[in-house]
Amino acid sequence: MTLVRHTITAIERDQADATASGKQVVAGAVVTMTDSGGSAYQMADNAAGANASTSKTTNSDGQVTVYVEPGQYTVTVNGISSGITVGNGFEVTQSPTDATAGRLLKVGDFGVGGYITLSAVSLDTIDQVTGFYYCINCTDRPAAINGYMDVYVNSPGSFAKQTYSAIGDSRTWIRTLFSGTWSDWIPVATEDNNALIEFGSNANGSFTKFPDGTLVCVFADSGNSLSAGQNASYTWLFPSSFISTPTVTGSSSISFSVSFEQSSLVIDNSAGTNVNQSRYAIKNNSGSTQTIKANLTAIGRWK
Repeated sequence: MTLVRHTITAIERDQADATASGKQVVAGAVVTMTDSGGSAYQMADNAAGANASTSKTTNSDGQVTVYVEPGQYTVTVNGISSGITVGNGFEVTQSPTDATAGRLLKVGDFGVGGYITLSAVSLDTIDQVTGFYYCINCTDRPAAINGYMDVYVNSPGSFAKQTYSAIGDSRTWIRTLFSGTWSDWIPVATEDNNALIEFGSNANGSFTKFPDGTLVCVFADSGNSLSAGQNASYTWLFPSSFISTPTVTGSSSISFSVSFEQSSLVIDNSAGTNVNQSRYAIKNNSGSTQTIKANLTAIGRWK
C-alpha cells in the first residue's frame, strides 16, 4: 500500500483578515475523513502508516498533514465537509515494471523516456511486461555482445516477442515466446549485417546475390533458327555485373531429339567474357533447319 501526503487547512468561517486566503485559520480544529463508501478513514502521520487514526487536529498554523491512499474522500474540518481527490485518484507505479492497472507511469518505467538496465540476468525471464531494456552481460542473448532489447508481451510467461540490437553495430535478432517456449534467435536481414539474399531479373536473365559475395546469373534464350550444319555467335549481357570475370557454363537444346549430338554450344571464357558480358556460339548438327536454344549460367563475385 502506498500512502500519499496531503495537507489540510482549517479556515475560520466568519472572520476575514489580511491573509492570502482572506480567512483566518483555526488551530486545534478536528479533522475527520471518510472514504468514497462513507466509512471513516484512518489517516497516518507518515508514509509508513504510523499513528493512523480517524481523527486529527490542526496545529498552530491551522494545518495538519496526513498520509492516505490515493483516492476520493470527504473531509470534515471545523464542521465543514468537502470532497477532495488525493493523488489525482491514481497511484503511481511502485517499480520500473509495475503493470498494476490504473497506476500512473513515472519517467523511465518500462523504458519509456529511457530504458531499464538488465545486468547478468537471463533474457528468458524477461517475459512478464512490455518494456525497453539495455542488457549488460546477460545470458540467453543471441550473441556475446551488450545491446538494447524491446519486449512486447501479450500474455505473461506464455506469448511474447523480443527484439535484440547489438550496441556496437547494426546486427539485430528477433525471437518469440509461444505457449511458454522461446524460439531460437533469428537474425534480421539488413544490408549492413550481410544477412540479405537478393534476387532480381530483367531482359538479360535472372540473378541471385548471396551474402558472402557470390553472384549467380542465369539465362535461357528463346531459340535461334539455324539451317543444317549452321553455327552462329551471340553476346549475353549479364543481368547483373560482376566485379571480376566470372566462369560461364551452359548447354544447348534442339527442337526435337534424335541424338545427343544434334546441337552444340561453345563459350568464350577468355577474350569473349568480361564482368558485363559473355560471347557464346551454337551449332545445328542435325540434317535440317532447327531452333537451337542456349542455357547459360555465370558464377562469380558481386563484392
